[in-house]
Amino acid sequence: MALNAYNQYKDVESKTTGIVGGYHAATLTGALTLDATYPNLLALDPNGADRNVTLDAPPSDVQVLRTIVNTADASEDLVVKNAAGTTIATVRQYEEGTFAWSGTAWSAVKVMRTRNLLSDDPQIIDMADAQVKLLLSGTPGAGELLLVSRNLFVDANSAGTEDLLLPAEAGAVGLVLDIWNTGGESIVVKEDSDTTTIVTIATAKSARVGCNGTTWFALLGA
Repeated sequence: MALNAYNQYKDVESKTTGIVGGYHAATLTGALTLDATYPNLLALDPNGADRNVTLDAPPSDVQVLRTIVNTADASEDLVVKNAAGTTIATVRQYEEGTFAWSGTAWSAVKVMRTRNLLSDDPQIIDMADAQVKLLLSGTPGAGELLLVSRNLFVDANSAGTEDLLLPAEAGAVGLVLDIWNTGGESIVVKEDSDTTTIVTIATAKSARVGCNGTTWFALLGA
C-alpha cells in the first residue's frame, strides 16, 4: 500500500515535489510514525507531553515535502525524527516545521513561529517588580513569559522602572506588538540581549513595536 501511495506522488501529481493533498489533524497519545498514506500537512497536538514524530522513508526517485504544525495548548514539543531515529528538528508550541526528502535523506527546510496563533485578546502581564523576557516558543524559565497575544497590557508593579525584553529578532520577523502601560511606573522595552532600549513607555501610555527580522522598531502612542 505504501509503495502504491508513493507511486501516486510521482505518477499522478508531481515527481519533483511529491505533493499530496489533504490535511491530517490528531491529538496524540504517544509517538507517531508516518507512512505514505499520510497527507503532507499535519496538525498535531502533543496532548500533555513531548512526542516523537518519525518521518517515513520514501523511494529515492521522489522528492517529498511535509509540514508539521504543533497545535499544543501548553509548552509541549514535537521531536521530528527520521526512520533511523535521528532527530532532525524540534517543533515547539506555536511553531510549524517544513521537512524535505531529497531522495536520500530528510532535512528541516524551516521551523518557524505560526503567526496566526497569536491572539488579539489582551494578555495581562504583571511584571511583579522584576525584568520580564518574552518568548515566542519553548518552556519559560525564571523571569520569562510565553507570548500568546499581540496586545500586551503590562504593569511594572514596582516602585521603579522595570525592563521588558522582546523576543529574539531572528524568530520575530513581521511581528507587531501593541504594549500598554497600565501601571504607575515607566516600562523600558529592550531587545532580547538586554543591551539596546527600543522605547520607554511612561505610565498610561502605549507603544507599538515591530520587527523586520534583524531590528525592533517602535512607534510611541499618546
